[in-house]
Amino acid sequence: MQATLQQRDFVIEQLGLRADGMRSGVAGLLENLASLSTEGLWLTDIQVNQGQLSVSGMTTDVEKVPQLIQQLQNIHSLQDKRFARLEITSNEEYEGLLKFTLQSENQQLDKGSR
Repeated sequence: MQATLQQRDFVIEQLGLRADGMRSGVAGLLENLASLSTEGLWLTDIQVNQGQLSVSGMTTDVEKVPQLIQQLQNIHSLQDKRFARLEITSNEEYEGLLKFTLQSENQQLDKGSR
């Protein structure tokens, strides 16, 4: 019976560690990105590929993009990220909106969360 209790405790501990791991890495990053809020700015695409982060969206005001960059730098797992490319174009489909894509340099994402 003691062995069964130890096995149960081990399984519960492992599940807890796995849940903690899900809150970090890409899952934690996506959770943090979902909590960002800038009026007049919407994220439409998020890609994480081999340590590079690409975030695309639309905005009503080009000045909102630096606010987004500041919010991204406040996310613990992105504090060491440097965003090397920013592209802003007019949105032919929706007048008054601008499309943007922000890409980081190719580095490993930190395993921590916010």
